[in-house]
Amino acid sequence: MQTMRTMRGLLMAVCLLLPALAQNTPRAAAQSGAPPAGAQEVSKDTFRYKDSDGVVWIYRKKPFGWAKAREADEQAIRETPKPEGTPVNQPSIKVVAVKGDAVSFEMPSAFGKRSWSSRKADLTPDEKAALDKWEAAQTARPKK
Repeated sequence: MQTMRTMRGLLMAVCLLLPALAQNTPRAAAQSGAPPAGAQEVSKDTFRYKDSDGVVWIYRKKPFGWAKAREADEQAIRETPKPEGTPVNQPSIKVVAVKGDAVSFEMPSAFGKRSWSSRKADLTPDEKAALDKWEAAQTARPKK
């Protein structure tokens, strides 16, 4: 009976310690995608490493782990010309209503429609552009 308790205690200790021991091995570090030893820190959470073949890799810390990309690929993406007239991350703000000095806006987001109101004096440049576009459409529309 005493040996069963001892065996059970040892088994529990081994089960609890195995994950901690496995994380400290070099193999676990390589599998996690973390930058290898000798990588230069370029900026916060970004490292640069040149491997034995001469290929330069960029490692970036992301919310769910490390991302690895060739430096040449990243430069090509940055240098790719964008077609003219392409909006760059421009939100599609829509004016819903104008009541006196208050303007109500709507915009699609990842979680559904986002609605808010602002005073005309406190509009951001994007809100001002949406209001100007809305007012131009209102004046062009024939009145009933």
